[in-house]
Amino acid sequence: MDDWDFEAEAPPTFRPFTRDELKTIEDRIQQKNETKKKREMKRQENIKMYGGGARARQHYEEDSDLEVDEDTKPLSPSVKLEQGNDLPRRYGEFPLELANLPICDIDPYYRDTRTFMVVSKGGAIYRFSAGNALFFLSPFHPIRRIALLVLTHPMFSFFIICTILVNCFVMVQEDSEELASVEIIFTAIYTYESAIKLFARGLVMDKFTYLRDAWNWLDFIVIAMSYVTIAIDLGSFSALRTFRVFRAMKSVAVIPGLKTIVSAIMYSVKNLRDVIVLTIFVLAVFALLGLQIYMGVLSQICVKDFFTDSEFVNKTGNIDLDYELWTNNASNWFASPSTGQLVMCGNSSGAGNCPDGFTCLKGGPNPNYGYTSFDNFGSAYLCAFRLMTQDYWENLYQITLRTAGPWNIFFFMVNIFLGSFYLINLILAIVAMSYDELQRQAEEEARKEMEELEAIQCAEEAAMTEAEAAAAEAVANLSLLDFGGGSLGSGEFNHGFEGDSFHEQDAVVLKDVVNQMSITSSMKSLSVYMDDNDEEEEGPNCKEAFKTNLEYVISILCIWDCGIVWIKMSEILAIIVFDPFMELFIILCIVVNVLFMTLDHYNIDYHHNGGMSPFFTSLLNNGNYFFTAIFAIESFAKLGAMSPRYFFTDGWNIFDFVIVILSFVELLAEGISGLSMLRSFRLLRVFKLAKSWKSLNDILSIMANTFGALSYLTFVLGIIIFIFAVMGMQLFGSYYVTKVCNPKWNCVMPRWNFTDFMHSIMIVFRVLCGEWIESMWDCMFVAGVTCVPYFLATVLVANLVILNLFLALLLSSFSDMGGGEKAEDQEKDKIQIAFDRIGWFFTCQMCRSPKGKDKEDEPPPPETPSDLDGMSKKDSIIGNGIDLSYSKGALSTAYEEAPGYDKFSETIDYSPADEILVEDCCPQIVYKIFPCCHGNPEEPFWQVWSKHRLMGSQLIENKYFEGIVLVLILVSSFVMTLEDIWFDTKPLLIDTLYYLDRILTGVFFIETSLKLFSMGFIKYFGNAWCWLDFVIVAVSLINFGASLLGAGNIPIFKTMRTLRALRPLRAMAKLEGMKVVVNALIGALPSIFNVLLVCLIFWLIFAIIGVNFFMGRFYKCIDPNTGVRFSHEVIPNMTMCNSSITGFPAEWVNSRVTFDNVGMAYLALLQVATWKGWIDIMNDAIDSVDRGKQPHREVNIYMYIYFVLFIVLGSFFTLNLLVGVIIDKFNEQKNKGGSSLDAFMTEDQRKYIAAMKKASTKKPLKALPRPFWKPQAIVFGIVTNKKFDMIIMGFIALNMVAMMCDHYDQSPNWTFVLDNMNMFFIVVFTTEMLLKLFALRHHYFSEPWNLFDFVVVLLSLAGLFLSDLIAKYFVSPTLLRVVRVAKIGRVLRLIKGARGIRTLLFSLVMAFPALINIALLLFLVMFIFSVFGMSLFKNVKITTGFDDVHNFQTFTKTFTLLFQICTSAGWAEAWLAISNEKNCTEPDPETGSSGNCGSNIAAVIFMILYLVLTFLIIVNMYIAVILENYSQASEDVQEGITDEDYELFYEVWREFDPEGTQYMPFKNLSEFLDVLEPPLQIRKPNKFKIVQMDIPIVRFINPETGQTREDCVFCADILDILTQDFFARKGNKIEESPHVEHVKVTTFADRPGYERVSSSVWKQRESYCASLIQRSFKYHASLQS
Repeated sequence: MDDWDFEAEAPPTFRPFTRDELKTIEDRIQQKNETKKKREMKRQENIKMYGGGARARQHYEEDSDLEVDEDTKPLSPSVKLEQGNDLPRRYGEFPLELANLPICDIDPYYRDTRTFMVVSKGGAIYRFSAGNALFFLSPFHPIRRIALLVLTHPMFSFFIICTILVNCFVMVQEDSEELASVEIIFTAIYTYESAIKLFARGLVMDKFTYLRDAWNWLDFIVIAMSYVTIAIDLGSFSALRTFRVFRAMKSVAVIPGLKTIVSAIMYSVKNLRDVIVLTIFVLAVFALLGLQIYMGVLSQICVKDFFTDSEFVNKTGNIDLDYELWTNNASNWFASPSTGQLVMCGNSSGAGNCPDGFTCLKGGPNPNYGYTSFDNFGSAYLCAFRLMTQDYWENLYQITLRTAGPWNIFFFMVNIFLGSFYLINLILAIVAMSYDELQRQAEEEARKEMEELEAIQCAEEAAMTEAEAAAAEAVANLSLLDFGGGSLGSGEFNHGFEGDSFHEQDAVVLKDVVNQMSITSSMKSLSVYMDDNDEEEEGPNCKEAFKTNLEYVISILCIWDCGIVWIKMSEILAIIVFDPFMELFIILCIVVNVLFMTLDHYNIDYHHNGGMSPFFTSLLNNGNYFFTAIFAIESFAKLGAMSPRYFFTDGWNIFDFVIVILSFVELLAEGISGLSMLRSFRLLRVFKLAKSWKSLNDILSIMANTFGALSYLTFVLGIIIFIFAVMGMQLFGSYYVTKVCNPKWNCVMPRWNFTDFMHSIMIVFRVLCGEWIESMWDCMFVAGVTCVPYFLATVLVANLVILNLFLALLLSSFSDMGGGEKAEDQEKDKIQIAFDRIGWFFTCQMCRSPKGKDKEDEPPPPETPSDLDGMSKKDSIIGNGIDLSYSKGALSTAYEEAPGYDKFSETIDYSPADEILVEDCCPQIVYKIFPCCHGNPEEPFWQVWSKHRLMGSQLIENKYFEGIVLVLILVSSFVMTLEDIWFDTKPLLIDTLYYLDRILTGVFFIETSLKLFSMGFIKYFGNAWCWLDFVIVAVSLINFGASLLGAGNIPIFKTMRTLRALRPLRAMAKLEGMKVVVNALIGALPSIFNVLLVCLIFWLIFAIIGVNFFMGRFYKCIDPNTGVRFSHEVIPNMTMCNSSITGFPAEWVNSRVTFDNVGMAYLALLQVATWKGWIDIMNDAIDSVDRGKQPHREVNIYMYIYFVLFIVLGSFFTLNLLVGVIIDKFNEQKNKGGSSLDAFMTEDQRKYIAAMKKASTKKPLKALPRPFWKPQAIVFGIVTNKKFDMIIMGFIALNMVAMMCDHYDQSPNWTFVLDNMNMFFIVVFTTEMLLKLFALRHHYFSEPWNLFDFVVVLLSLAGLFLSDLIAKYFVSPTLLRVVRVAKIGRVLRLIKGARGIRTLLFSLVMAFPALINIALLLFLVMFIFSVFGMSLFKNVKITTGFDDVHNFQTFTKTFTLLFQICTSAGWAEAWLAISNEKNCTEPDPETGSSGNCGSNIAAVIFMILYLVLTFLIIVNMYIAVILENYSQASEDVQEGITDEDYELFYEVWREFDPEGTQYMPFKNLSEFLDVLEPPLQIRKPNKFKIVQMDIPIVRFINPETGQTREDCVFCADILDILTQDFFARKGNKIEESPHVEHVKVTTFADRPGYERVSSSVWKQRESYCASLIQRSFKYHASLQS
């Protein structure tokens, strides 16, 4: 509905809904029906007269539209007046006497609809049908009136909400008889609620009745199921009771704000339709690939050799049966001695090997309860979905590579990059865009409402002013009268109005009017003060006296200004506490206090002293006393200086005061268990740094803003978690209890189960974090496949939609923080003032020194100020030709190179086309000290010098030189990959690589020297890429020199030798694509590290809290032989464990990851934040008891809350801020770019030019020639028809379905059926190929897809006869048929409903170049870390986390492991392996043995650096590019013309211009425009539209044949005009500015044989003039005759 025009029409009045109002509505409805009947009769008459064709229908519809009155134009319901919303303020104040009573509907849309409204006292809108409810209750029936009053009363909603909350609490309790009786009470309450709604609304017949609302359907089903479960014992159908859990959703139906956020979620899900379809399709393709490649592979195990046990041979008399029994006998399968699990193996190169005496065979059980496999389509699809969500995918990755070989990494790369990174983040992009769109709509509505309110306010003020002016004028006139015996007599009165028609009666009436106007004008102010006046009449003296006394007491207690001495003391205190040095001192105290708190740790050697030495204990206690005293003195000093009234108005002061009080409470309660956690509150003082640290302040503001916006969303998420938790508990809880005693679990319940509400809600939270597959396996093991839909629904709703909506809110809050930085930076805070004072002090000290006086006497330096130095260092960007200034000499050179600077520099004569300049060799200071080095360009020596430098510059800029250097860099990088664990056993390779390394080092040294000579020191060292080259070459030279001197075995040189792994970094300087990505990354690095630093601050708080909670509590007593933990009932504490009285071996050990100190706590939190290794940490935490005592299972289960809070704050918020930072910085760099013409054009002109540039890259292709032979021409028409492609795509889809039916170990009959189906599809595709070959001839091979089909068909035919040979030396033909499904992309363009999917694919195409560059950078980082990892950890012992396939022993194994870790998968297990320093062999320098121990420090540094660079930065860059490109693609599709639109244009053009001349007859233009696809289409009738567009008409002279064609149109002209028309139809007509015309001319410069002769306008004029001439001639001829 259009908004009301308040200037033309007053807001609708609120009128009670009466029988007369209902009669008026019914009259309107009757009138409307009669009008509709008349129009239908007129329509039938028009059909009889004109016919039923489209032209005729359009004609009579236009005629009928003219008859429609403007007042009867169709309206739409007002969004602001929808049911559940609050009454907008623009309608004025609602009369309280009408509250909760029926009133007439104020929405004009319902003026002719049987509805009425009820507005509650709170202002909420309810809308009801005016028909009879339940067929007998009219709107005026007393029962219905009572129901309306109850339903709309606020207490009714409050009562239902309280009932729902109590019911939710009851649902999480264990079933009992008492709860069964309580269930009846709840059912009765909900029945009463439904009955009230039924009486008030009616059942279903009319609008706004009970069952017309989806939420009431939910109520109805829940209540019906409740009665069913109460009345009937469902037995096996007791799961239907789970419907009760949906009662929690009733809170959404009751609270209007929750309905809004749920609507936003549903809106997001609706927009996800296309990406869900694309995801299902892509996952199906990946599942089919996995099914065809890995079917049965994961069942490969090591089986004992058959003939090694002669007793088993001939046991049955049948050798085949004996062999089958042997291989199926589990006792013959090899299991790992350490874990007891079956060892998987493979028969391909690089796969896992079996020990001697065993053979790798298929037929064993699949891993993970048998649920992980590619043996059928369902299992393969689940694996593909698991890969997309990256849940425990490292397990699938490792077992697949172990059984199928390492080259299968490419399958997983495509899955991860396309499925996980792209599709999952498309969901985030769409949810974020949907939220932004809703936000924009809400802001637009709020803006309109504010404008309307301002208009209303202005109108009221104007009316008030007019009324007051009229009243004042009337009072002025009446002041001449005296009605009460005034000074004027009747004679004077009559004299004053003599000659006028004014009488006393008129004066009385006028006075009444004035009084009435004054009463009306002051009505609002009187109503405001009415209550106060009543109260004052009752007892104004008491109220005023109390108020006066209270203010007096507050002024005495809160404003300390009594006494001159105290005031002076307050002033002195204020000077001290508000001084900048005091602020700096407090900040330093906060930092040092936090450092003291980080020193808290646990050492088992000092267990008797609390885990710390007496010195540390004393140090920390004294430090605690000192800092508590400092902060208390500061807080109380501020209190004294400011007085309580002003002190407590500042939030930071209240914050400090509360922490000081808590610190005192902690000191007083020292030694009391449970209160020691109060010391953790002192950590909150670190947030005071936000006053001086802008990044921390910004992020705190983002979190505050996001929490505010997330209030309803958080509630909805809580409801969803609750529903899924209770549903899981009621559906699957009993299965866990009854089936716990199985061979897998041995009567030990898994920690993650559905037996109670706490465990259920933790499983749902774990799914929310992205881990669902392991819990689903446990569930499927006891409850079957019914667990699959439950877990998939939880993943989709909780993880992919709700959590992504959280992230969308976070990104939106981050993008809103961009403004206001400059204004804040201009004001210096106290910390900056303090540092300025310190700098000023040192400056003054230097000025007082003799040197300083001499410097003062010197003239000021020339204007190359330090500001420029600072600016250049700040604003410099690494790039090609852009220098990073590292010295003032380099800066001065950069300054001299600025435009307009004419200082002499070394140049020689060269061709003007040559752009290479020879710069100054050395900084200016060198020339000052050594003037001889400057040289004279007139001397021969310096001329030769400059000539050789120029030649060197030309050489290093030559692309072949760069190519050779790049090849050498790649060779040197490849050489390093050969130095694996077997390197020392290959002496020939050692010698070869030794000399090759020396040669490469020499070559790189020569290259560096040549660059130094040619570029000069200033330019060389002013470029960061050259610095990178220099450092890497210098390291190689040092290693070379050390090896020559025999010092290569010294540890420092061994370490420097490892730095050779940085050589591949030089490739970045040679590859432009990677250079661009690195430049963008460098630009974002300051902000990224700022966010990382703030993350560390947040994590520090949780780390110290974790240390206080858990230090020393992860120790346990285990059996050293098995590693199993003893029960706390057997060994209760450390003393018992270490004593020998137990009689069996026991050892008191600590977990590998603990909270014993802050450093280790950081590592534990990193594992929790990345959800890798976090389960073991949480298990230790919830099992923990006091120090020195044996932990027992889940004794401290509520410690889960600590980890949940950390995940929400430390992972969801802080880590995901990195995506926001990268997107923000990318947008800044994108906004800095652009051409110089952009400043002179509008936004639509820029879009138009972009569209024209897209069009210029394409040309119409020449159509395939139609054969002359009739049979061939018939086949040609068939195979070139679009329907033929659709039919073939149907067969491809059927072929996919047939392949989905394939499965491992299938029956012979099923194999026979599938083989015949395969034969049928081979015949179909062969027939297609032969038909196309027959019709298209040699043109068949010009289409790449036809070539692909040709190869697939040939291999398929060969596979029928040589299947084993083809599958062995080529890929399986069946696999190639899976790839044919990519042809569906050609058919998507023919489906109009697939535009959204095409947009998704278009965004991928747009993002592809950037994604390739980021992938190159990622693989470069992986390569470098692979070399580092292989060099550092190749000798590490194979322990948990490693096996013989996944380790650091060779480059291939290292690379496959690091690819897995770049998604953070499995890094915790890999870290455990490479940090193992126990139970290993130490290196022995005497024998030269390297040992097999790891290094904890090296492992931590290696893993954290790799995770930060790949998982946190580069992968997030990938995500940022996808988000940004999808946003851009969507904008292009909605607001511009895409490449696909132009491709469709040229495809249609080819039908009208078969020869590809780019010209078409003008007479065909109308038909051409009609058959185009939107948005360029102009439907018939388009004759006058063509004339209006003024299309150029040209003469075409064929340059090849010289043939002339008249009255043609040129392709580019049509495209240009259609593009302009598209923007004009959007309401943004393109104005032809000179810049636009320039781009058009240059864009379509290639116009062969083009000669403009006319236009469509002139053509119309010519036709018109010709017709006039003809008529005149005919008329003249008739006159002559």
